[in-house]
Parts: sequence; structure tokens; C-alpha cells
Amino acid sequence: MKKKTIKKSKSLFPLLILELIIFFLLNLLIFISSTTMTHHEETTKVVVFFFISWIISSWLSKIYIHERTLIYTREAFRLFVFLFLFVSIFFLGSYIFKTSNYLMHGDIEIVLLALFITISLRLLLFTIIRLLRKKHTGFQENIHVLKSKESKSLIEHIETNTHIGLKNISLDSKLFMEKNFSQLKKTIEDFKISVIFIPIEEASKIHLRHLLNLKWEKKINIQLYANYDYPIKNAYVDYFGLVQSFPYRSSPLEINLNKKIKRFFDIIFSVYVILFILSWMYPVIALLIKADSSGPVLFVQKRNGLNNKVFSCFKFRSMLANNDLSQVKINDSRITIIGRMLRRTSLDEFPQFLNVLMGDMSVVGPRPHMEIHNKNYSKNIKNKSHPFQQRHSIKPGITGLAQVRGFRGEIKGESDIINRIKYDIFYVKHWTFILDIKIIIRTLINLIRGEEKAY
Repeated sequence: MKKKTIKKSKSLFPLLILELIIFFLLNLLIFISSTTMTHHEETTKVVVFFFISWIISSWLSKIYIHERTLIYTREAFRLFVFLFLFVSIFFLGSYIFKTSNYLMHGDIEIVLLALFITISLRLLLFTIIRLLRKKHTGFQENIHVLKSKESKSLIEHIETNTHIGLKNISLDSKLFMEKNFSQLKKTIEDFKISVIFIPIEEASKIHLRHLLNLKWEKKINIQLYANYDYPIKNAYVDYFGLVQSFPYRSSPLEINLNKKIKRFFDIIFSVYVILFILSWMYPVIALLIKADSSGPVLFVQKRNGLNNKVFSCFKFRSMLANNDLSQVKINDSRITIIGRMLRRTSLDEFPQFLNVLMGDMSVVGPRPHMEIHNKNYSKNIKNKSHPFQQRHSIKPGITGLAQVRGFRGEIKGESDIINRIKYDIFYVKHWTFILDIKIIIRTLINLIRGEEKAY
């Protein structure tokens, strides 16, 4: 089995930016040709309406999403929906706010020319993207299809339709046995495989369940596939000929809209805390820490975050300066007088709102562990129902479901870390915005009451 490598997949982003710039310039041309003269304030409104209309219409029509299985007819339909929504939203906004409608008053010949260029450009870029995926390895992905009665049809469709840009890599079936999992991970890394297609009837079987861990350990896109007549209730189904495929999703936060909702809340919440609480709390606590012991105000520690990526986690220093990486225990001699108060009230965690704003953490999520502890836990915890690495499929949090259920702080025995992981995985699998709010409220109640393991 000869080792193959491909270049890192290139982004289509520059092409999409070019298209947006041209679309904006075409609208500017129509605006200039408009017979209705506007003053500066009204011009600003028109520009705002333009971008609002563009954002909403592009999001609803999915015009800038280029699935590999996308065909010309579906792309043409998306373009029609995009243009219809863009014009409708802009007309509605202009009518409600009584502003100039340049699309209505522009020179008809220029409007038609702009429409022709927009449609032609979109179809041209779509054709270019298909050609890039067919000819340029930088736009292609290496995949592997696990064999089944439908795998032959799937592989034939992929190999025949080269514009999809997928290259099936043949691997020894023995690699997929659980005892060879380490070798499989190395092989996937060597061949730069980014997608694995698993037959849906096999995915739930015990002997293949470990493959789902590839999703978290190697950031592999796991696709489940079945024949066209298999009943699938999923909003993200792709068709490779008569074979249907859909992503294995382990969390609602893998859906972009949910991810954006959570991130938007994180930004608003963290900015509020930083401006109205941390802004005055920081200098007060900094003076107390400095008066109590020598050393920095902030304790910065490397911890594992999203996809196991290491980041610098901020805390108010609550201990004497030391290099001891062992867990904090009750009546720990390393903890300072001020530090004990900070830890008891969880005020030492407040600088982590800076981590939230920077995008390394979320307000709610599994608590991040130290690197050394994370490695030990991942090696020692062998629970297939609650795989340890799955907790790293989302951003770590300042607070979490496990913490409000009492599984915070020191790990005294295996049951402590298993229960923590159990609640973390439950949160990952069943996230809702309402659940985040409940956890935040519960955290505030626990802070007021005091917690037994807050030491």
C-alpha cells in the first residue's frame, strides 16, 4: 500500500469574495443610473438595506454553499431564490422606511445588463469550482468507503463524476478492527483521509463503534450511506447516484445556526461581564493578590480546548508560585489566604471571560483540563458509551453541566471522572440554548449557596 499525500485543501473563499465585489459594483452602477437623487443620509440607508437584503437572501438560499454533489439545476434554482429574496427584501425595506428604491428607478438597460452578468458570473464560477475539484489536487479530498452491497455503486459514481473532487483510497479491511485502531489512525494521517463512508446498517454494530471516535480524535468527517430506498430522516442528505449519504452528527452544535447562536450569546455575555464586572473587579483583586503574596496577578495555564487544541487559560492566581502540577486538594498548603476566598467564590475563574471573547472558550461547556491530566484521563478511561474525546468536539466552558451537578474540582477516584464525562457527553449530545441558560442560573445559585468541592 503506497503512501499518498495531497496538499492541504484550498479554500473557495477568494472566488466568493470576488463574486460579492462584482455583485456590489453592479448594484452601485444601477444606483448611479437611478433617476432618483438622494442625500447622504438616505444613501446610507440604501447601503444598509443592500447588505441586510444580501445577508438574509444568501443565508436562506444557501447560494454560497457549494456541496460536492451540487448540480447545475439545483444551483440555478438557488440563484433564482437568491435574486427573488434579495429584490423582495430590498423593496419591502424601501417601502416601510420610505427610502429611494434604486432597483425600481435605475436605467432598465443597465438593470437587465446587471442581471445578465450576475447570472452568467454565478454559472461561470460554479463551472470553475467543478473544474478545480476535477483537475487540482488542492481542491480534492481523500476518502475511504467501507465495503457493503451499496459501496460499489457509491465508488463508481465518485470515480465517474470526477468534478465531485473525491478520491477513494483503498485500505486493508483488517485496519478497521478495534485492535488495529492505532494503526488505522496513523494510516489515515499518512494518506490525508478526511472522510470515511460507513454503511448505515453497520454503524451501530459493536465492532465498528470505535470508528466513530475518529470524528473527535482525527477530525474525520463520518458519512453514513445507504441505498436510495432506505428511510432516512435527515435534513443534510446528499445523493451519489442512487446512494444517499448524510453526516453522522453527535451534537446539535455541529449545525452552523446553533453554533452561531451560541457564539453570539458568548460574545454578548462576555462583553457585558468584562465591561461591567471585570473592569472594576480586576484592579481590586489584583491589589489583594499582590498584598497577599509575590507573583503575577494572572495564572496562565495550557489547557486542552476544541478538538484538543491547546490554549492559554486565564485565572486569578490563587496559589503560591510553584511548578507542582498535581490536583488541588482540600486544605492544600499551596493556596494563599486570598486565593482560598477566590476559589471558594469561584471569582478566580472570571478572567476566563477574556478566553470566551477571544473564542477559545464558551460560557457553558465541559471544563478544560490541564494537558497532563487530559492525557492521563484519555488513556485510562475506556468507556465506549461515553468516549472521552467527544467532550472536545465543542469549546470548553467556564461552567458546565457536570459542575452544577457536583462533579467539579478534585478527582478522587475513577467514578468522579467517569461521572464528569457522562454529564459532559450528555451536554454535547443534547445541547439547547435553554439548557445553557439553566446551567448559568444553576451556577449562580450554587455560588450563593456555596459548594462543597470549591476549594
